[in-house]
This record gives sequence, structure tokens and C-alpha cells, in this order.
Amino acid sequence: MPATMTASERANLPRWRGDAGFVEIWFLVVFHPPTASALWLRYTTFAPARSAPGAARAIVWAAWFDAQAAEPSVALKAIHSAEAYDAGQPDRFGIRIGSCVLEQGYVAGAVAGSGRRLVWDLTFIPAERPAESEPWLLRQLPLPVCVSRPNADTIFSGTIAVDGVARRLEASPGLQAHIWGTRHVEELSWLYCPAFAEDPSARLEAASARLDRKVLGPIPGPWLTPVVWRSAEGDVALTGVVQTLRNRVAASGPTALELHAASAGDSISARAWCAPESLVGYVYRDPDGRELHVAQSDVASCEVEVMTRGGRRRLTSRHTTAVEFHAPEPLPGVRYIPWDAETLPGTR
Repeated sequence: MPATMTASERANLPRWRGDAGFVEIWFLVVFHPPTASALWLRYTTFAPARSAPGAARAIVWAAWFDAQAAEPSVALKAIHSAEAYDAGQPDRFGIRIGSCVLEQGYVAGAVAGSGRRLVWDLTFIPAERPAESEPWLLRQLPLPVCVSRPNADTIFSGTIAVDGVARRLEASPGLQAHIWGTRHVEELSWLYCPAFAEDPSARLEAASARLDRKVLGPIPGPWLTPVVWRSAEGDVALTGVVQTLRNRVAASGPTALELHAASAGDSISARAWCAPESLVGYVYRDPDGRELHVAQSDVASCEVEVMTRGGRRRLTSRHTTAVEFHAPEPLPGVRYIPWDAETLPGTR
């Protein structure tokens, strides 16, 4: 008889039941600090709305980042029919898209194109329960986008191969998250760092999201920005409703983000940036047919200052930070893989 599912595993279970107008995402980021490199994976099911063109599909997205390489990023994806997706058993989390699998504590697969090939075979430490950073009130509302972090701040081990060259990972930090709903948010800025030089236990995550730029005529939609800091000296969660509305993550340059967050007794400020050539770009699509441009680098750098009742700390990350720029418009200078393509235009 199978063991009882943990809350973390339950949070990963598929929500799509074959209905039109639905998108579901499981994504992972795996950092390898010793070599200033990282892997990003995205397992997706997509069903267009009844009024939108196209058929349901399943997609595996993969990107490799290496800050020390002449080509610091490689981005690929594999488009499958919806029939290539297997949701697994209802009493255990385990999905499959083609030959790519994701289970509680294990991820493996391969994507190839344009003469490049990424292969991964990794285990990770499953959490007992998801790390929910959004305000409790928001999680009770029937929003069109839902987010869970079943395995936040986990540890990966295994092998990643880039164009046949294998790299062994041991105790590499990263995360695994789950997103589902009838659409994407319209705008998002995200930074995540699990590896600071001064404190290996420290973690920072901040996501600033706006569901819609406009809610009623000229009235702009609100930004929601939960911020979480974890370290051996104590955690700071600036995730209350008021704090989430006051916090900010905003672009401070073409490829940089600045964070400002505070409560009555704690404050966090940070700046994260990446080399423009390390960004990979993908065109996402909402089930209603609208397109979004998402650029991401997982070898960005970050400087953070945390002030608590215990004092002030300054920490740095070099090439072990993820940043994401997500909006309807493309980021200047970034090349994006189109929605219906598997590689960048002009490559073979």
C-alpha cells in the first residue's frame, strides 16, 4: 500500500483535466556555483481557449547558462502533442512529456535542436510541505493564476550533459515550483538567489507580479511583491497583504532589477544584474492567444542588504542568481524563440 503523500507532493499534482483554456507549468532552476553555471527546466501543458487557434500541446523547455563560456546561454524546447503528456497516478506525483519525466525528488530528460543537446538526470531532496510566500488572503481568492513552491530551496545531485560533455553536480542549490490557471500574469519581475558568498545558508526570493496593467479603464492594476529572506540568523517574510503591496522589484537598467522591501522592524534592499548575452528569451502564449515575452538569466549577480533588529548584513552573489523579465513587449536586444518554434530563428 503506497505511503501517504506529503503536502509538498500534493501541491505538485496536475490540475489540468483536459479542458480548453488552461495552462500548467512545473519549473526548476538548478545552480552549480563552483562553475558559475545553471540549468533551467519548464514542463508545460497548454490548452487554447475554444475561441483561440491551435491545438493542445505539451512542451519541455530547457536552458543552460555558463557565465564563463564564450556562449553563456543555450536555449531549446521540444513541442509535443497533448497525447505525449502522461499525468501519472492520482495518488503519486509523476508526470511525463515524451521521454522527459518529473517526479517528487527526481527529474530527467533531454532536448535537442540546432546541433545542440541538453540532457539531465537529477535527484533532489523533497520538502515535507510547500513554501507559500503569497499572502494567505490571495491564496483563498479564485484567481486565474495559482502558484505553489512544492520544493523551494532544495538540493540537487546528478548529471547534466551539454553537447555530450557531462557535468556532475553534488549538493547544488535550486528550487522547483508549480503554476497553473487560465492565463499568465501580464507582467512579472523575479529574482532568486540561493548562494551568497558570505553565508551559504542564506536565500532570497522576490517576485513582483501584476495580473493586468489596467483593471478599469485607465486605472492600473496593483503590483504584488512577496519577499522572503532565509538565513541561519533567522528568516524575514515580508509577505503580508500591506507589505506585498508596498514592496517593489523594478527594472533599474536594461538587464538589472532593484528590490526595496520593508516592515516596521525589517528591511531588505538588493540589486541584481546579468550580462545581456546571458539572457535567453521565450515567447509564451496565454490560452486566449495573447503572447508574452520572457527573458531570463540564471547566472546573474546580486548584492543585498538586510537590516533586522539583530543588525545589518551585506551579502554578495556572483553568477548564482536568477532574474526574469516578463512583459507583453520584448526586452531590447534579446532574441526570443517564437511560440511555434523550438530554436532561435536562423539556427539549424
